Order: sequence, then structure tokens, then C-alpha cells
Amino acid sequence: MTHTLSELQAMTDEELTEVCATVVMEWRKDNNFDDEAVSYWTDGWIAKENVGDWTPLTDWNHTMQVVEKMQEGKEYHNLYWNKTENGYRCFVILHGVGIFQRDRDINVTDSSAQRAICIAAILASQAIQ
Repeated sequence: MTHTLSELQAMTDEELTEVCATVVMEWRKDNNFDDEAVSYWTDGWIAKENVGDWTPLTDWNHTMQVVEKMQEGKEYHNLYWNKTENGYRCFVILHGVGIFQRDRDINVTDSSAQRAICIAAILASQAIQ
């Protein structure tokens, strides 16, 4: 499912975290481990984080995992964020996207830097799929 900027900005932190985990990190929920009461984010082979413990909207270590994941792909040319009058802005340049191989800019402003980064990462990941 493809999400628009306005849909992503309207999501709760929990909803946005789940979309970020599945779209950007390419994880899925799985509780098929020793402790069946706990769900984990997994890449299909390795448990990455307990579902409730991975919080890229509040924990900068987790936010940087999102940034690092984005930088793994050569499609990403640039990513930066800064404080603005209206909150925080994250700007991503995708290099050579689509059938015409054109650069594409993604520009997100939100109330927190971490939300802006995660939303921009989701939009960028959707654009290159």
C-alpha cells in the first residue's frame, strides 16, 4: 500500500512506526520465537527488535537506523534535516528514479525532526519500489 504525505502526517506514532518498520526497514511482525507473547520485528530470519521497543520517533538511535537503511541504496543522493519556523524539515534527493531516470526531491516538514525523517524515508522508499 502506498501512503501519501498527508496520510502519513495524520498517523499516530504507533501507526507511523509500523509503516516505517515495514516499508523502510523491510521488517515484518513475527511472534514465532521462544516467547510467543512478544512480537518482534524481523527480516524473516533474525529478530531485530521487540515491536514495542523500536521507537524511531522518540529514540535517536532508532532514527539513525532509518537514516542508515536509506543510505544503503545508491538511489539516495542526499538527505538532511533542519529546524524551520514551522517545525523540522527533512529533504531527500533520490537519484535516477523511474523509467525516465530523473532525480526526485522529497521535502517533508513536521513537528519533530524524527517524524519528518521517518515520513521522508517512507516516501523515498515507496518511490524506488
